[in-house]
Amino acid sequence: MLAGKLAEAVKILKRSLATKLKLYGENNPIVSEDYSDIGVLLMEKDRLQEAEMMFAKALGIVDHTDAALAVSIRNNLAALQRKEGNYDKALNSYQRALETALEAFGEMHEHPALLYYNMSILYYEDQGMLEEAAATSAKCLRIRRRLLGDEHPATERNMASHRSLLEQLVQNHRG
Repeated sequence: MLAGKLAEAVKILKRSLATKLKLYGENNPIVSEDYSDIGVLLMEKDRLQEAEMMFAKALGIVDHTDAALAVSIRNNLAALQRKEGNYDKALNSYQRALETALEAFGEMHEHPALLYYNMSILYYEDQGMLEEAAATSAKCLRIRRRLLGDEHPATERNMASHRSLLEQLVQNHRG
């Protein structure tokens, strides 16, 4: 059932993309959003090569013109690379997105927080690098506490995952 809905969503977005290409041309940021959205849906359908092509097209349009969209697309590309098992590429994509986010928005913004969070997951789940995971998790937590407060669900999730990382670090140093 979900696969059918994803397929229908891809068809709808491709029609939308065709219309936007006629109206705005290939190099308009509005077009890049559809490329990116199609990429996300294709990734969900495990059509990873097609998804990567969509992200590449989207990035080619906005990489130097729309920081927020470029950060979002690079984050999606990194998720795809993680799914493929290309952890070094994924980390590179996260780092490039982080550089763009820091330059455009500064550190006290949700974009860097999300990227630090995603990097901490990659470090922990995919590479078993607890210290790096804890360090990036701490950066995310510091930003979210300041921006959202301790009671926000995103902050609470970060606190719980960060606490778990720290507990594992302590156990590793003891044992």
